[in-house]
Amino acid sequence: MYTEDDINKAQKELDVRVAPFIGKTVEELIKTFLPKEEKKTKASFLNLARAMLSITSNKVLFNNRELNATLKTVRLSDKDKPVENMSFMPIDFDEWCTASSWQSCGLYNYFTTTALVFVVFKQHATGRNVADNLVTFEGAKIMMLPQFALDYGLQEVWNEVRRLIMNNELELKTIVQSNGKKVVSNNFPSTKFNGIAHLRPGGRNGDDKVELPSGQMIAKQRLWLNAGFIGDLVKDVVQ
Repeated sequence: MYTEDDINKAQKELDVRVAPFIGKTVEELIKTFLPKEEKKTKASFLNLARAMLSITSNKVLFNNRELNATLKTVRLSDKDKPVENMSFMPIDFDEWCTASSWQSCGLYNYFTTTALVFVVFKQHATGRNVADNLVTFEGAKIMMLPQFALDYGLQEVWNEVRRLIMNNELELKTIVQSNGKKVVSNNFPSTKFNGIAHLRPGGRNGDDKVELPSGQMIAKQRLWLNAGFIGDLVKDVVQ
């Protein structure tokens, strides 16, 4: 886990790198960094964030120290609330169920060794399909996931998933929608579970499945952080 000094030094460097772009609209930034994407109907915020930081992947390097940092974009509504939840790694159910302790599991290891770089955009109109000239770049923030989120939010999700599988209490129900499409619901932690994290499908489609240690087949899942929680983490970025 990185020290507070490590993060503060990285934040100072990050501030310098993004300072020239704060307050500019997405339309302006695309013309500068991604002119070939001008005619697209929807801006790629991730590609734009990479271009502003002069990187080609989601890994962000800092001169003061080679921190293991991953890039994440946040789009805020006109009310300063993220418009969507944030996805992370696919769930390795075998590893989750066989880990000897919370501190030894891959989920804990990821968030204690990876800093998060949030690049924040804000739309200045209601709705989801807001024009690029009404979305501005607000700033960027690097941080480690707070300890309470690890030891409360994520560990609670991890414990509940393990409990459901290992106690054979996972419920899979096939629901036929009004259009005739069949979807399978489950009782894994949802957005209402603890306000911090939840599981959602993360495969190519509903037929992209994995076998659980219990023998059940389920659509591949990913870990997601709740939009409201992400909003709390970046509220000090908004201008």
